[in-house]
Amino acid sequence: GKDILTSKDYECTYHAGDMVDAPICKRDEFTLLNIDDTALEMLDKNGEVKSDVNVPEDEHLKDVVAKMKQIFEDGKKECLVTVLSTMGKEMLVDVREGQEV
Repeated sequence: GKDILTSKDYECTYHAGDMVDAPICKRDEFTLLNIDDTALEMLDKNGEVKSDVNVPEDEHLKDVVAKMKQIFEDGKKECLVTVLSTMGKEMLVDVREGQEV
């Protein structure tokens, strides 16, 4: 299996009929309002501001961070970020361009 937060691979063997725990995951899309050093300021679909997610420093997400900064600094289109919430943690996992501003 692949860890959804760190992208590391793990191997484990289970017997037929064993109960296997699985995390409850939720993906939400936000509009990026500001990048404040290491914190992201985002707007949800209800107009609420969320600012408790940090810019990921993980190696496997460096391309996502670079694309986010490029879209945000360009300023021509909305910067829409996807945040994965699981096991009490939240992490930016994807970014895309939205409508023109």
